Amino acid sequence: MEPSLWVRLKVRNAMRTFFRWLLLVGVITVPFACSDADDDGTKEIGDDGGSDSNTGNPSSATGSGSGTTGGIDIDDDDTMVIDVNGEPCAADVTTAELVEIDIHLMLDSSSSMLEQMPNGSTKWDAVVNSLIDFVQDPATADIGVGLQYFPLMRENANLDCLVDSDCTGGGGPCSSSTCMVEGTVDGVGDYLGVNDNTTMGVCDGDAACAADEVCRSWLGVCTAPHPDTGEYTLLGDGDNLMVCGEPNDCPVGDCDALGYCEFTDAQGEPIPCSSAALPCPAEAGTCYLFPYSCTNATLCGGEDYSAPAVEISTAADRNDALIASLTAHEPAGLTPTAPALDGVIQHARVRETADPNRKVVAVLATDGLPTICDPVEIADVSEMARAGVEGTPSVETYVIGVFSEAEAQTAEANLNQIAQAGGTEQAFVISTGNDVASLFLEALNQIRGAALACDFAIPEPEAGETLDFGQVNLEFVDAAGDDRQLVNVASESDCGQAAGTGWYYVRDADTDTPIQITVCPDVCAEFESAMGASQVNLQIGCETIIK
Repeated sequence: MEPSLWVRLKVRNAMRTFFRWLLLVGVITVPFACSDADDDGTKEIGDDGGSDSNTGNPSSATGSGSGTTGGIDIDDDDTMVIDVNGEPCAADVTTAELVEIDIHLMLDSSSSMLEQMPNGSTKWDAVVNSLIDFVQDPATADIGVGLQYFPLMRENANLDCLVDSDCTGGGGPCSSSTCMVEGTVDGVGDYLGVNDNTTMGVCDGDAACAADEVCRSWLGVCTAPHPDTGEYTLLGDGDNLMVCGEPNDCPVGDCDALGYCEFTDAQGEPIPCSSAALPCPAEAGTCYLFPYSCTNATLCGGEDYSAPAVEISTAADRNDALIASLTAHEPAGLTPTAPALDGVIQHARVRETADPNRKVVAVLATDGLPTICDPVEIADVSEMARAGVEGTPSVETYVIGVFSEAEAQTAEANLNQIAQAGGTEQAFVISTGNDVASLFLEALNQIRGAALACDFAIPEPEAGETLDFGQVNLEFVDAAGDDRQLVNVASESDCGQAAGTGWYYVRDADTDTPIQITVCPDVCAEFESAMGASQVNLQIGCETIIK
């Protein structure tokens, strides 16, 4: 269980709403109160995936770009092809070379990754073993792989706390700190309380609260046995729910530790509970007490995650660096998905800008939904992935999730939103009831294949020569050996004008020079499905056929 700051705040809000209901029905009295506890489109491992790229138009410019994956040398003799006017034309023909790819992995190392799976292994061990197998596979030797973890913590900061003074290294305030009101019950004593109108959120001193409020630790609710029934009940004064950070905060009764139920309600909202007065309903499972956290111990800036723990590399010692990092890293903390995703996209973009001949994709691997660092709403996190794929250069985001069967339904829908916004259609979701290590490895291999399928390098012209981008054509040869002439469109958005036959240039953002050839998504899907049995040929020297 990894309770989140977000969930804790929602529970507090639920407590206030619950208290308001108690007031309306008149069940809180002074000083005692009685209360009744009351297409998902997921990519299954083994399916195929695709990828998209951005835009460009044909033009004439100095040739640039090179590729080393696959391909054959340009023929010594020209090949006769049919030109734009339907006439024979002599062209140099070569198999188009797939653009080399780099994978930058943002790996969830929150404390929940240490949860044990049904097979006795932890999620962390399974994922680490998969990654080691992936980088040691000779088939991935030409693929650059980089790595960063989330969360990252402030230097000298600790995570766990009960009160602000527990937080070191500038990591406070503690998430128990809440704005509340002070009150007095005649004949009973002073108390701290919350109601439906008190300021929501974690506070860092009284100045963060309204004028009539103070910032104190809220760890529980004041309860006492009812004088008539003996059952523990909530205490209030008719306006406020009495809350506490320590036993002395309750004028009578006990400080009953607050938590949340194992399962949410029908609307997916957390159900508040406490150790005595508010047990979870039978269908809601166990009441988990909050392990409060230092709210600023976790780094929350995208720039914090943009520097890799292991730089993207294809060098001979790449595996040693990755394996050493993975085996030394210890999971701990919450899940700051938003800055982690922002950071991995930032670094992928920097790398691809520095070397346009290599395509860099971001891979977000997680076992949980966002629990700290704004934004935590999936819709907002998804917009970060969308900005990545729509930016220049375009960075696609692939998502891998590892969840228990109980968590899978919610996780699937949420992670799919991120993947779809990031241009990769669906997330790879793996159940902990299956062989996580092998399925995680299979997901990585599918990502490798999908990222390779649609992007081709522009051949480097001979020394002293230039490549006329207005004299480049493509031919698709399917698995049966039948050829099909492809036609150039201005951009990916124009692919609908050339169903099954379109391609376009991806251009340098500064010079507008074509740096890559990308086939349209429908051609890509066909090429990917027959990977190894089909090919795309470059025809250089005849006027480009434009749709």
